[in-house]
Amino acid sequence: MTALELTIQVLGLAPRVTLGDLHTFFSYCGTVDKIQLNSINKDQSQTALVSFKQPFAYQTALLLDYAIFAGQAIRIVPATDFTNSPSPDKLINNKTKGVEMLKKTKEEIEENYKLTEKSTMLVEQARSLVCATEQAAGYVASKIAYTGANWLSNVLDNASKRTADLGRTGRRNNPNSRK
Repeated sequence: MTALELTIQVLGLAPRVTLGDLHTFFSYCGTVDKIQLNSINKDQSQTALVSFKQPFAYQTALLLDYAIFAGQAIRIVPATDFTNSPSPDKLINNKTKGVEMLKKTKEEIEENYKLTEKSTMLVEQARSLVCATEQAAGYVASKIAYTGANWLSNVLDNASKRTADLGRTGRRNNPNSRK
């Protein structure tokens, strides 16, 4: 594999991240061959290109996409050709345009379909129905348990009374009993 095939691009690095920080972080994946840190300016995020010596280190590093590093989530993607990679300014402009387009689309959908209001109302209705169903089920279950227990208690009470009565009067009235 060539060096480019074992290189990742790290996006969204905090401005305070250093080469040493990156080397320490990615050395857990495997042997780091080269790191190139690209700073836009001191107040904005940075990008980096990290090359590995082993394919498993490259694959492990790709698994760290969206990891929290230096207090913020970073993106880790396979690197493209170094000469054709977009500039950090272009990446930020594309990100800003993308966010604006998403917001505009969301607003249009909400306006056209009134999804926010309808979904909120449906969620509240579903919650109240679930709550009412739980209460009704609990009430019915307690009534069934109470009724069943009450019935069984009455049956046992009547059986014991009959047995006691039979024990007292059964010998005298029964012609087959032994005296």
